[in-house]
Amino acid sequence: YRLEGMKIQSLIYLIAHPLLVYGDLAEDDQTKGMSIGFFIAVCITAMTLVLFFSPSNNVPIKGKSDTGFKDVLIGDKAGDRPIRLSVFYPTKKKGGFKVGSNKPNRPFWAPDGENTVRGMFNNARFSSNIFNFLKYSEMDCDRDGELDEEYKDRKMPVVIFSHGIRGHRNIASGLLRELASQGFVVYSLDHNDGTSASTLDEKTNEINYYQQEDMTDLNLWKERIEVRYEEVKDVLNHIHSAPKDVSGDIEYDLDRVIMIGHGFGGCTALLSCQREPRRISHCVMLDPWLFVLYREIIDNGFSIPQVMLAVNSEEYHPMVEG
Repeated sequence: YRLEGMKIQSLIYLIAHPLLVYGDLAEDDQTKGMSIGFFIAVCITAMTLVLFFSPSNNVPIKGKSDTGFKDVLIGDKAGDRPIRLSVFYPTKKKGGFKVGSNKPNRPFWAPDGENTVRGMFNNARFSSNIFNFLKYSEMDCDRDGELDEEYKDRKMPVVIFSHGIRGHRNIASGLLRELASQGFVVYSLDHNDGTSASTLDEKTNEINYYQQEDMTDLNLWKERIEVRYEEVKDVLNHIHSAPKDVSGDIEYDLDRVIMIGHGFGGCTALLSCQREPRRISHCVMLDPWLFVLYREIIDNGFSIPQVMLAVNSEEYHPMVEG
C-alpha cells in the first residue's frame, strides 16, 4: 500500500488476475462467488490501508532535495493538439512532507481524477469503481514550490518521460520524484495518440478514454508512434525555448537531455533518440514494447548514437519469427 505509479498498476493486476481467473475456471457458482468475494475483500483492505493507516502512500525519495511540481500546457505546431505536462524539480529539503497544518499543496496522482482511473481500467473484466480510491491519492510534491537555491546558479539536466499504453503523465511518479530530488528537471507528458488513460479535448471539453485495440495492427501503432514522436519533438522545442516553467532562475543543460519511456513509451524513446541525435543525449527504456520497430531492429537497420539502457524481462517480449 506504500506503492505508487507503475507499481500500483502492477499490484492491482497481481491481486486481480489470479483471483478472477480462478473464479472463471471454477465449475460451481459457490466457488466463483467466494473468489469474487475474496477479491473484493482484498481491495477493501488495500483501500483502508491507503486512506486511513498510512501518512503517505508514496515511495520515499532518497535525494537531498524535496520535489516541486507544476502543471504546464503547451501547444503543438498546428496549435490544435495541446500537450499536458507534469514538471518535477528539486525544492528545499523540509524533512519530508507531513500530514497536518504544514502539509503543502500536493497534486493528485491521477491527473483527471475519476476519469483517469476509469481510463486505466476501461474494458477490464471488473468495474473501475473498485479502484476509484486512487483518485484521492496524492503525490509528495509541493505544487509551485520554490526551486532549491543550490540549483539556481548551475545548469540542470533534463528528463523527458513517455508513458506506456493505458498510462498517464504521473504514472511513474515514484521514479520521477526521485530523479527530481537528485537534481533533474523532469517533463512527463500525456500523449494524445489514444493510448493515455484519459485525454481532455480542449475544443469540445470531452474526455476520451483508452479503448482496447488490436495489438497486432502494425499500421495503427505506426501511426500512433508518429504522433508520439511529434509530441516529444514539441516538448524538446519547448525546453530549448528557455521556458519559465519552474519557480526561480534556472538554466537547462541542453547537452544532457535524457529520454525515458515505459512500455510503448520505451519504443517512443528509442525512435525519438534516433531522430533527435543532437538534442537527446541518453536513452532509457523500461520494459519497452518494441513491436513497431521489431523489423527495423532485426534487419540491423536501426541504431542510435546515444548511450542506451534497457531494463526488461525476457518473458515480456514474444519471440519474433523471421
